[in-house]
Amino acid sequence: ISSSFRSSRPAAKEAPMVKVLPAQVKIDPLRCMGDWFVQRFIPASNWLEKPAHNGKENYEYNAEKDRVKVTYTFNKGALDGPVVTTYQRGSVCKDKGGYGTEWAVRPYLGFLGLPFHLPFSLSYYILDIDPVNYTFLTCSAPDGSWMYVMTRAQEVDDAYLAPKLEKLSSLGFDMSKIRTMPQKAPSN
Repeated sequence: ISSSFRSSRPAAKEAPMVKVLPAQVKIDPLRCMGDWFVQRFIPASNWLEKPAHNGKENYEYNAEKDRVKVTYTFNKGALDGPVVTTYQRGSVCKDKGGYGTEWAVRPYLGFLGLPFHLPFSLSYYILDIDPVNYTFLTCSAPDGSWMYVMTRAQEVDDAYLAPKLEKLSSLGFDMSKIRTMPQKAPSN
């Protein structure tokens, strides 16, 4: 960067990113299909997700194409704000242990006016999961640059999330970077 664009203030010290590996527990990726509500997160895209409320990822398996359609929706700016939707194309990698916890995704850039998926895949690691009932899932980039703690229930209490956050802390995540996703189930 040229010196004319640099600030005269000292640069803020960035916390080092972590180096994580996918969970070493065998899962059935098909049981990961369906809705997942984002409870805590380090945004993958700060400008897109900063105003997010009611974040939800939906995973839908396409057996014919052997891939997963990922649909991420959230309300922008408020619990009842306008709905924003983004898409990704995912796949389960053939990881060495056959665990099913290493995935790859290709974001769709149509919302930027570029109607195509990225020409390369981004790693998506499942770091922690309930391998029996599939009630929670924690995923991240290998370097921890983004992270999501997701649950099947839209609203959960802090006591339920505490062990998941302790696990992230033990993996070296900077806990000050983790945000709470406001969630509110619709009234019936």
